[in-house]
Amino acid sequence: MELKMHNKSLKPIYISFVTILLQSCSITATQATTDQKVFEINHITETEPSLGNNANSAIYLTDAASPSQNMILTADETFGIDILTASGKRSNQLEIGQIESLALQSSFSLAGEEVPLVAALDTAANQVSFFIPNQAHSSLTSVSAGNIDVSFPTKGICFYQSPLDRNHYLYIVGEGGHMEQWVIYDNGAGKVAGRAVRSLRLGSEVGFCAADSSSGYVYAAEEANGIWKLKGDPETDATPQIVDIVKFGQIDGEVAGLALYQDLSGHNLLIASNASSNSFNVYDLNNDDRYLGRFTVPGVEESAGLFASPRPLTSQTAKGALVLSDDDNGDQALNFKVLSWADIAQSLDLSNHAVKKTPALTSIKTVTPTVETTPVTVGGDAADDPAIWVHPTDPGQSLVIGTDKKSGLYVYNLAGEVKQFLPDGKVNNVDVRYGFALNGEKVDIVSASNRTEKSISLYKADATGHLSNISDGIQGRGMEDPYGYCMYHSRKTGKYYAILNGDEGHVKQFELRPTKQGRISLSLVREFTVGSQTEGCVADDDTGALYIGEEDVALWKYGAEPEDGTTRQAVIHATDHENLEVDIEGVSLYYGQDGAGYIIASSQGNNSYAVFDRTGDNAYLGSFAVVANGPLGIDGSSETDGLDVISTPLGSAFPYGVFIAQDGRNISPAENQNFKLVPWERIASQLNLKTYTGWTPRRPSGE
Repeated sequence: MELKMHNKSLKPIYISFVTILLQSCSITATQATTDQKVFEINHITETEPSLGNNANSAIYLTDAASPSQNMILTADETFGIDILTASGKRSNQLEIGQIESLALQSSFSLAGEEVPLVAALDTAANQVSFFIPNQAHSSLTSVSAGNIDVSFPTKGICFYQSPLDRNHYLYIVGEGGHMEQWVIYDNGAGKVAGRAVRSLRLGSEVGFCAADSSSGYVYAAEEANGIWKLKGDPETDATPQIVDIVKFGQIDGEVAGLALYQDLSGHNLLIASNASSNSFNVYDLNNDDRYLGRFTVPGVEESAGLFASPRPLTSQTAKGALVLSDDDNGDQALNFKVLSWADIAQSLDLSNHAVKKTPALTSIKTVTPTVETTPVTVGGDAADDPAIWVHPTDPGQSLVIGTDKKSGLYVYNLAGEVKQFLPDGKVNNVDVRYGFALNGEKVDIVSASNRTEKSISLYKADATGHLSNISDGIQGRGMEDPYGYCMYHSRKTGKYYAILNGDEGHVKQFELRPTKQGRISLSLVREFTVGSQTEGCVADDDTGALYIGEEDVALWKYGAEPEDGTTRQAVIHATDHENLEVDIEGVSLYYGQDGAGYIIASSQGNNSYAVFDRTGDNAYLGSFAVVANGPLGIDGSSETDGLDVISTPLGSAFPYGVFIAQDGRNISPAENQNFKLVPWERIASQLNLKTYTGWTPRRPSGE
């Protein structure tokens, strides 16, 4: 696999200074006090002086079966990596470049085994390479499938493992506030490969980072401004939150190294080098990043790199250790000091002041897509809602129809390639029905809400899926800003309906009527108000149920017949379940056997999809997220507006049907929005749902 990917293909997400100023004004947990006590903590051992003139990073590896093989690794910008014993004596050296930063992933699956993985950043070459310790822990073995090349001047790295998809990521930070995220994985040949997935940017130089996989945050030290935290998963919102800030908080002038200490009892602490005052700040990540105090180490000045672990390094560090750089090591070259964590905990009374918390385990399952569509050509929030058109004779030739709410309607094949584009305006939501009687033939109808014309666009699909407009003039007017849209084919009367909703919760239902000229007109048959902003809707042609998402409130179930009025019941309220976060957006139906099946709704706030039983009281059955497929180079989906699902087999690629979601970010590489396709069996397997291959949307009316 080719690993050379420069961030020219990644559009950085810039974090504005307005955001910085607003965040700065809201600091409460880290307000400075004038009479705070600063504790002195002596180191218990130190490493031999560096052979070079700059060493900013250290990690340590432990071997529980053979503690005598514990090792300290330090970065040396002149020579590479120093390998030292637990007591700090140099035992080996790897001359591999100008290494400024090291990171450790204590458990990484490689060639079927769980191994500690070391990442090393060469700042001269702007490359990251990977190593594992040899069996005797006396040296390192390269396991890089190829170097990770970065185009901006780099400073530091840190590992992050997603609590959602369990993938391993590497954050690379550097000058100009650049932060780049790479997914790291076994390439199938026992080597470590990587692929860039997201590029972020703070306001100025970022020298250090630390990642908290339990909470899903990455902490970044913007040296001149303060400490920020950002959500670590690539599909999440990148808006930063301030932890502490220079001068206005507990940082005196410049912040440097960061380290996390997370023990088995549930403590989760951040240690930061308050470099300008030669002290170290401690924050409680279990309590809104609350500042707990600071300490100094006699003789240590301008400390940069930090590393903490609860694993014993020596017999004197039963509760783990903190390793920190000392840039002013007397008359000798800089080195690293080792502190007992027990001494730190006792001095700051952490057993009483730090909160213990067991990380919550997510119940959201994960699936990966196998296909993504070509991005829409318009930037920003453009792609919105997909629908599936089933080919009359060859399901493998079926099509995906996707809206671009800034320019028109796309038609894709099942490989995601564009087959047709109709530049018909701000087309928002789309739906499909079959068998409509028009001029003596049964035709397939594709229709969509159109915000340019404030109307409903109507198309006929021929035998190949090619679309042509068959509206009898502009139809369905009367709504100021139409958003959501779905169709309904009544098994009771055989009639076809278009259901349109808007920004004030207004819903209008129209009957489709053929004209003598072979076109379609719409006649208003019902209107009502849901209450507030609505968009997603789907009608169950078999049961006559209509599901509408009131985005901030609930997923509602109405009747779909014109005479059904406004009687409704809630499938779920937006606050009913921890896995549901507003907005409730796209909604679709998976038709199963004998009335069984599922309702799927987009939970936009946490980038997931909630599944409900189609029968009875529509019980909640679970949630899933669509995450990156590393080997195929397809990212996950997030901020989903519209979605669709079908149980009909669609050829060899989708033998049990397919789920399609709009991707609001499309981060890897950073491109315009598109749609992701997931084989249904992947979702069914994760949530213990059924697969069904006997349903087709082309059945005759009433069947």
